Amino acid sequence: MMRRRPVVAYPVIFKYVDGEAGPFISVRSPNLPGLVVGASDARCALRDTEAGIARLLACPPYPAVENPNAWRLAPNEEVVLVSVDLDQWRHGSWVEL
Repeated sequence: MMRRRPVVAYPVIFKYVDGEAGPFISVRSPNLPGLVVGASDARCALRDTEAGIARLLACPPYPAVENPNAWRLAPNEEVVLVSVDLDQWRHGSWVEL
């Protein structure tokens, strides 16, 4: 029997902001208190969010996933589903985007 890999998926909120230093994306998730990410573009935001989730979920049990349909979003926000293979992160074999 194959062992199932611990892959998790959490919805997060990407907030697009026009800052003084230029546009950036801030990321948070009601599912994961403590997850705070900021990046200059979507690719970096996704990569850093994966890393943040992996660090927050060092070991089970993992937080339950809330239904993002109930979240109230501002016009400059969108829900993005981020999946993370925790085994890859633990063993340093993740692939850089």
